Amino acid sequence: VGLSGGSYAIRVRNISGTCTVSNPNEVLVDPIAPILGTVTATAPTDCNTNNGSIIINATGASVEYSIDGGFNWQTSGTFTGLASGIYNVAIRNVGGTCMVMDVVNNPYTLTAPSAPAITSVLGTDPTDCGVNDGIITISATGANLEYSIDGGTVWQATGTFTGLAGGTYTPIVRFDNGTCDVTGQAIVLEDKVAPIIVNVASTDPSDCGLTDGTIMINASSPNGNSLQFSIDGGANWQPDGVFVNLTGGIYQISVRNANGTCVINGTNEILEDKVPPVIGSVVPTNPADCNTNSGSITVTATGAGTIEFSIDGGFNWQPTGNFTG
Repeated sequence: VGLSGGSYAIRVRNISGTCTVSNPNEVLVDPIAPILGTVTATAPTDCNTNNGSIIINATGASVEYSIDGGFNWQTSGTFTGLASGIYNVAIRNVGGTCMVMDVVNNPYTLTAPSAPAITSVLGTDPTDCGVNDGIITISATGANLEYSIDGGTVWQATGTFTGLAGGTYTPIVRFDNGTCDVTGQAIVLEDKVAPIIVNVASTDPSDCGLTDGTIMINASSPNGNSLQFSIDGGANWQPDGVFVNLTGGIYQISVRNANGTCVINGTNEILEDKVPPVIGSVVPTNPADCNTNSGSITVTATGAGTIEFSIDGGFNWQPTGNFTG
């Protein structure tokens, strides 16, 4: 009939009311509800990490615990490995009696940190060969952030990285407490590529006073860049390696990319002007008699190399300056 806990005096008699028989009293005991104590809820410490917890303290003879409003139960009040979400705390006696909800604080909300977001990654290549002045700038949303471009080995408080060589860099952003790493797309900075001087050929001026010397510079670019050429140490440049109408002298060979980067200096090229001989003396001797071919002309001269002589205006030449007969 739905009795509550208490002491019951047992009696039985005939329906006519006679012959009452007594039995010892029967005692029904109401279950005792457990008492909910403190509840400590700890949110996940990192983005996308299920390490939140709820710890329930309760008193009672034998208690079991739930954080989903009573759908699932366990005999320990410690719940770990929790994700962000909403939780409803309840306790009851083992066996299912006397469920007590935390009507004061339910629901408990565990909230993990919201990860920062990388909005852009911009790169500037090094400006010249052998120069580490590349730049990467990371922009991200979120407060109290730190930044890395080497996969998380080194971190800094700003998103601008300077003094960079060419290479592949992996941008990462996280909170400055070390949580919520977010990796962006890798960015490549390209070093400038220097040209290669293959060879230099030259021809000296062909005669004294002529400016018809030539220098031909043969160079290549490993990545197909257009090149510029100079024979005066970089004071003047032209788009091809052929230089004509040159006098004798020392020429400083240089090649660079057409955008002005990566100047490569070659070995100086020397063109030699022809050196005119110097006439020292001309001694004539007249013929000794009429109709006698006994006259002579003796020409002395010095020169840088072997010289030859002529007394008919250059039609005929001989290796000595002695003309007789």
